[in-house]
Amino acid sequence: MAAKGMITINKELCKGIPDCGNCIRRCPFTKKFGLITMSHIPNSKGKYFAVFSDPENLCKGCALCFEVCPEIGNCINVLKEVPDENPNIR
Repeated sequence: MAAKGMITINKELCKGIPDCGNCIRRCPFTKKFGLITMSHIPNSKGKYFAVFSDPENLCKGCALCFEVCPEIGNCINVLKEVPDENPNIR
């Protein structure tokens, strides 16, 4: 089944926790299903960046995470109507 949406996060641009975390707080599916979490390994800047994981294809591509990201247009990309053949979907 094709996913309704998917996001990609640039780990080097993500400000992460404690500086940001807006995407985690704003995503309507993260509270219940944990679609966006923080990494356990820092990026090259020492920031614990956001990580997207959606094995059950719950993301709707609403772009709320994109809208609240201070690096808007650079850090988070939103894909809508992701086809089955996308190699990033498991």
